[in-house]
This record gives sequence, C-alpha cells and structure tokens, in this order.
Amino acid sequence: MLPLLYVVVTAMTAELAVWQRLWNTRVPELLLNTLALSIGVTVINLILGVSFAWILTRYTFPGSGVWTWLLILPLSIPSYVLAYTSTFLLKRGGPVEHLWQNLAGPEAVLFSPFSLTGAVLVLALNTFPFVYLLARSALKNLNVSFEEVAHVTGAGRVTTFIRVSLPLIRPSLIAGLFLAILYVASDFGAVSLLRYQTFTYAVYQKLPGQMTGRDGLNGPLDQEYHRDAECGREYEQQVARKQQGREGRAGLRNRFPVSTGGLIEPASLSEPAFADEKDKGARD
Repeated sequence: MLPLLYVVVTAMTAELAVWQRLWNTRVPELLLNTLALSIGVTVINLILGVSFAWILTRYTFPGSGVWTWLLILPLSIPSYVLAYTSTFLLKRGGPVEHLWQNLAGPEAVLFSPFSLTGAVLVLALNTFPFVYLLARSALKNLNVSFEEVAHVTGAGRVTTFIRVSLPLIRPSLIAGLFLAILYVASDFGAVSLLRYQTFTYAVYQKLPGQMTGRDGLNGPLDQEYHRDAECGREYEQQVARKQQGREGRAGLRNRFPVSTGGLIEPASLSEPAFADEKDKGARD
C-alpha cells in the first residue's frame, strides 16, 4: 500500500501547471492506448476463457484432462517471453508470414507485432487463463438442473448457454476480467519489447531522466552503470592475459615438440627452430 499511497499523495500535491502540461502533451495518448489495449484483451479473454471452460466442462474427449491443465501454462510464462516470440514469428519475412503468403499469395502481409493488434494478441494469450480458471470453476459448481429444464422446454445448447448458464457465472467472469485488466495495466515487459506506448512504458522512459544528474555522472544510474562497465573491462583484460599466456605456451610446445620413442625428428627442428638463424646468416 505504501507505493500506492505515495503516488496518490504526490499526485494530489502537484501543482496545477504540472497537470495542465501533462494533459496537453502525452496523457490523452497514453490513456487512449491503455484503454484500447485493455478493451481488446478483455474481448479476447472473454471469448477464449469462456469457450475453453465450456468445452472442457460440458464435453469429454480424448486428452481433455491434459488440456484442462495445459491451458493454465501461459500464466507461468513471462509476458516479455511471449512478446519476443511473437516478434520473431510475426516479423516481416518471418515464418508465419511465409506460410500466409503460400496460402493467400505473395502480396499478402500480416499485421505488425509492433502495433495495438500485436500487443493485444500477446497480452490476451498471457492472461486468458484468469478468465478460464474462474469460468471453469463456476461451470463445474453450477447446478445442471437449470440447463436441463431449459433443454426440456425446447431451448438449444446455444440459447441455454446465453440465457441460463452465462448469467449464472457472470460474477466469476467479472472477477477474471478484472484480474486480466489489472495485469495489462501494470505490465511492462511486453509493451516495452513491442514499443507500444502505455502508462507503464511512459513511466519507465521518464524515470532514467529523473534519476540521472544534469552534470556528468551525478545520478545513481550513471554511477552504477560505469562501475559495472569498469568491472567488465577488468574482467575482459584478465581473460585476455590468460588467453595470451596459454597461446604462448602452446607456441613453445609446437616449436620444440617432444618426440615419441626417444627420438626427435630432424624435420621438426630444422625449419621452426632455426629459421631465424638461417635468415640472419644469409643477411651477414
């Protein structure tokens, strides 16, 4: 709670001119980008989470037990890993675009991963298990007699789901979507790799300028960076000296080889060992 309290107090004690300058520069853009990202992720999460939960609780098929747990795995994958994977797969000339051009023609192109669509896709694939888990739990605990009554009255599966099951699991869906939206609003790894401007990314871009000084290396980030750089250079110099020592010892072994069987081959001594002396004698 302390970081949140600090942010609230700092925002409330800021001058009016600061708020006016922020609102006239980047706040509207960042607000629209964050809202668009949250809405897109919410829609995809609702579709994927509810669909998977309904299929796995109402139908039994080979491998359904495995899929029940596999669909939770995206929660264990960091968002920046999914973002990096998507940039590799969806980049210009990438494998997905080659496959798409083979199907739709050489002029067909895909959306760029560095866009709103790419950010929505990555974060939706990373957060839909929130909705899936809560929807699955709600459907498993749902009294199926309500659905059976709807079927007896002549309602189909889709009508029963929309008019009976969906309203009953609505609180679980709202909770799952709320968790997903909070994750999207606080995510930094994916939006930074995809270069999509949100509030978290803008705050990260602003912090280094505030933590560094104006004159030289006055900021803690600059000082820490240069200390790390000095340690890295010293380590590289030590490695280089060790490598030179090993190469020198290897050169001596090649120049004066140890013979096998107690004999030294004359050819191995004639050229390498005395080439410099022959050249010196020829010059004299």
